[in-house]
Amino acid sequence: MVLQPHSSPASRSGESEERILQFVLGLTAAAALLVIALAVSMRSWNLPSGTSLHATDSRDQISVEDALERLERLNRVESGGMPTRPVEDRRP
Repeated sequence: MVLQPHSSPASRSGESEERILQFVLGLTAAAALLVIALAVSMRSWNLPSGTSLHATDSRDQISVEDALERLERLNRVESGGMPTRPVEDRRP
């Protein structure tokens, strides 16, 4: 940095702040461009599609009665094999 004869410390600090600001703004612009490019590239990824896609698989579903029976068995095991109160059917 070349000091000029009439430059004061206050003006040099202003120049330094201006350079730092330009650097930060340049990095921010580069990061914004990177995020935009990443968003555009992610949009073009191939996602699964088809007519037979479902959120659940029917093979994993069990009836309410089976679920209650499994819970009853778990309750018996946790209580040490002692009989537990029967589960009430709360269906309307």
